[in-house]
Amino acid sequence: MMKRTTLAAAILACTFATGQAAADTGIYVFGSTSMAYANLDKLRNDLRAETGERVSKDRADHAYKVGAGYRLTDMLAVELQYASLGKFNASSAGTSVRLDPEAYGANLVATWPLTSDISLHGKVGAHRVKTDWRVTDANGSDSGSNRRNTPTVSVGGSMNITQGLDFVVDYDHFYRVNRGSRAKIDLYSVGFRYTF
Repeated sequence: MMKRTTLAAAILACTFATGQAAADTGIYVFGSTSMAYANLDKLRNDLRAETGERVSKDRADHAYKVGAGYRLTDMLAVELQYASLGKFNASSAGTSVRLDPEAYGANLVATWPLTSDISLHGKVGAHRVKTDWRVTDANGSDSGSNRRNTPTVSVGGSMNITQGLDFVVDYDHFYRVNRGSRAKIDLYSVGFRYTF
């Protein structure tokens, strides 16, 4: 009888452990609303050198990101994401430049639980950034787009609200999203993540 009781307890323990591990892995989706801030120093310097006048710039805009991921373990995941990185303008003496970047990419995510409901995470990624641009001056306007691969880093945290649903905050840094302006973008986001 004792052996049967011990065996049953061992089976229950293994079943619980397997169920717990399954809860910590699997597919999730996420979406965030963001504020994007662009470093336009090179673009400002180029415009100033061309016009000899003061440059005004609009370097903050609303943005968003959406994506899906898969938890390999309770501490490691991979993600695919799309991010709209806002729209930015710089102008001087009748010449204006507009940038409209967006990014597609992947992240490797490491998570560190602090409590049963709160955790921190860090991400490293690579993204393909497409930037539409338009230059307007006294002679008319010209437009086009360019693409470049850029590394990204991110830090953030999450809090569990209910089963499967987390509230998430993130800071993402995109390096050199545009070839000509060498703009860098910081993304501050709040959103939700749902695990199936």
